[in-house]
Order: sequence, then C-alpha cells, then structure tokens
Amino acid sequence: MTAADIILIFIGIVGLLISFGSLIVAFLTFFDKRQSRRNKSKK
Repeated sequence: MTAADIILIFIGIVGLLISFGSLIVAFLTFFDKRQSRRNKSKK
C-alpha cells in the first residue's frame, strides 16, 4: 500500500464523517423546529 493509497483512504473516511455529522445536525434542527412549532401552538 503506497502513501497515496493511505492518504486517499484517510480523506475518504474524513469525508464520510463530515457528511454523517452534517446529516445529524440537519435532523436535529428539523426536530427542534417541529418541537418549537408544537410548543407555540399549545400556548
């Protein structure tokens, strides 16, 4: 395994982590907006 292969694998893993992290943040903001909307309608 050459150095280029190791670097490409490392970049791929970092890219996957970033994409999953942004997906989790998107879900959290989506559910937070739903909760705040539900709380406003109760008042």
